[in-house]
Amino acid sequence: MTTNDGIILIDTLYEYASDEAIVGGLRKLRLDPAKVKYVIVSHAHGDHVGGAKLMQDRFGSRIVMGGPDWDAVEKSVNQYPNGNQSGTSSQRTARKLRSTTRRLRWWPHPAIPRERFR
Repeated sequence: MTTNDGIILIDTLYEYASDEAIVGGLRKLRLDPAKVKYVIVSHAHGDHVGGAKLMQDRFGSRIVMGGPDWDAVEKSVNQYPNGNQSGTSSQRTARKLRSTTRRLRWWPHPAIPRERFR
């Protein structure tokens, strides 16, 4: 999503595909990857969170993810993003980039045991 103050990216593919598909894809669309302010990760599967670290490290993008997904990322041996930057389970989150507001509703992913949400 493009806004007046930056780009909001949703999910980031596998790590090995991120540079070409995301960075290269944004550039093909004449968008600057450095303007990605937020990366919203729908859930902590590798094909959704894999490139979040690249966006975080190279461009300073803030990562938004539900609490249980941050827990899964912290336990992973993969190179996933660092730190619980934004988002917790069952939390409504609004991120505003001046003229653009998006509300997010976090809910449990079927692959994550329900007891992790208590």
